[in-house]
Amino acid sequence: VFGGGAIVAVYAMMRAHTGSWFVASFAMLQILLSVGVAFGVYMLILWLPFFPFLNLISIFIVIGIGSDDVFVLVDSWKQSGFDLPADHEYGSTSEMSSRLVHVIENAGSSLLTTSLTTAAAFFAVAFSSITSLRLFGIFCGIVVLVDYFFCMSFVPALLVIYESKFKGKTLCCKDKRSQVNGEKSEKFRFVERIFRDKVAPFVIAHNLKIMFVILSFVCGIGWNAFNLELTESSTFQLFRDDHPMERWELQLINDFNQEVELAAAGGELDVDFGFGLDIQDNGNHLDPDDFGSLKFVDFDISDAVSQTQLINFCENLRLQSFYGEQCEDSDDNVTCGLKSVCSFELFRDWVQVPCNTTTNFPLTNSVQDLLVFPNRSECCDLNFPVTPASTFTSCMSQLADTYSSEGFHSGFHFRNGAFIALSIRIKSNFAYTDAFDPMDEFYQSIKSFVDPYIDNAPSGSGIATLAFSSEFEYYDLQVNIVESAYSSAAVSFGVAIVVLLLMTRSVRLSVSAIVTIMAIVFVLGGIFVSAGWDLNILESIIVSIAVGLAVDFTVHFTHAYLLCPDKTSRPARITYMYQTMGVSVSTGALTTFISGMALSFAETLFYYQFGIFLITTMTFSFIFSTFLLPSFLCRFGPVSQSGGVTDERNGDELTAKELSENTL
Repeated sequence: VFGGGAIVAVYAMMRAHTGSWFVASFAMLQILLSVGVAFGVYMLILWLPFFPFLNLISIFIVIGIGSDDVFVLVDSWKQSGFDLPADHEYGSTSEMSSRLVHVIENAGSSLLTTSLTTAAAFFAVAFSSITSLRLFGIFCGIVVLVDYFFCMSFVPALLVIYESKFKGKTLCCKDKRSQVNGEKSEKFRFVERIFRDKVAPFVIAHNLKIMFVILSFVCGIGWNAFNLELTESSTFQLFRDDHPMERWELQLINDFNQEVELAAAGGELDVDFGFGLDIQDNGNHLDPDDFGSLKFVDFDISDAVSQTQLINFCENLRLQSFYGEQCEDSDDNVTCGLKSVCSFELFRDWVQVPCNTTTNFPLTNSVQDLLVFPNRSECCDLNFPVTPASTFTSCMSQLADTYSSEGFHSGFHFRNGAFIALSIRIKSNFAYTDAFDPMDEFYQSIKSFVDPYIDNAPSGSGIATLAFSSEFEYYDLQVNIVESAYSSAAVSFGVAIVVLLLMTRSVRLSVSAIVTIMAIVFVLGGIFVSAGWDLNILESIIVSIAVGLAVDFTVHFTHAYLLCPDKTSRPARITYMYQTMGVSVSTGALTTFISGMALSFAETLFYYQFGIFLITTMTFSFIFSTFLLPSFLCRFGPVSQSGGVTDERNGDELTAKELSENTL
């Protein structure tokens, strides 16, 4: 319902801005169609098997981005017709073609820059190891690119059709003057005059004060962005905190003493060590239902060095800080003994038993009694390490069969008579927790024990295949959340810097834009941390794409600064920048703000948080790009000595005369 309301509100704004039901209707249609076409590319061309619910947020994203693109194109078209009379008739198609080429050249590069940076921010999320985030990034990136393609091909065609077929015509009477071309008496619209006559002189005159106030605010709130911490709850929150289901999960369940975490069971974590397993995920990383299949690698520990190292591994394992008590109160002596000894140590002792002491009817009071079982003439009276390889494998197989028949698991794994893997399980002294730091310390303590054995394994030895596992699923998720969030943000910044440098060909202009974008991102982070947000799956998406959504307005203003005909005066370029792009930025910010407002009423947590993110991003993107960026340009913006090549070395301060100019 709220989504439909957002579409209607944006459509009404589009109608008011374009001055045409025809242009507004078909422009909104192409925006919505971009989602459908992107879905077709996603499902039919890329053949991706899973469509997470997160992807639905793309509808609101493209409404904001798409309407902003439409406003930029329409405003460029209107401004290109300021010198034409309202009843102007084109003498030839080449005249209209020239006007259209001028519009596409002026607006197209700005839209291409914003589309590339926004799409890059989404595609950067696709490098995440979390399937839902990866697919969300892919789909939203496709939506942004499809919308750009539609906007650059569909909207210009709409403007030409409107200009040639519908301009000056209404359903009931003749339109006195088309709003697509400017008024002859006052060719600039009200918002354009506000930016030209009020905002531009104010910023030019008070640029230092504006920089001081905004940067002080950034420093005051932005430092808090560095305090963004991982969530310590493994419960995936689907709804807002006040939703009845979430109140039960987050609060009421504790009142009924029904804690479901592993620590509540009073047990410590088991740790499994494995040799001979391929630990790579061979499933489809884009399909959460595809878990892959168990694979084995070449595994050989029959040589004497490997057998000795494996015994050393078992002995040192009991000395580690994470090694816990292996026996439980209900265990008998034999069970407790088997849990307390490494299976390969058991193999060593078993093959060294004198053959004449073996029997089929042993006592079962201890593990030592089991070593003489069964009665055998082979695999006894042997020296350790066991050689040759055929004897080693045969004895391992006999021991595995013997203990399996008695209900014990040896950890020796065979396939078609070949020894393919060895597994060892111990009980640690560490109880499970959702908190990242204790789990990280536990993980690192095991890793520091395992790594030397892998690094020092003999060439071709199966010791090098050593791997370990425990209840690290949520810990691994936390690690990937941090890595994907910050790596994606770094990629977005990198792409934004490269694209801005290519577009502006000016270091000063690019640096001014990047500093503005960074200020926006830091303020967003500081506000969200102050609001109590933790770094979880949903928040990691926001961190990843913040740069992409914060860059649009800054790029539009930067591009307008470049297009100013008078390139010798900073005030003239800034005034031109405000006049030509102020109205587009204002309406673009408002439409995306409306989309965020619609999402903020949702009960689903991600939609709600994303709505708050859009509202906050649009607010500060508009403020900072409208006031902070021009203030930077007043001091550091590139100018040309003669209207030709930009002089990057010119850092002269604005003169009093320049500050008082009101030029275009």
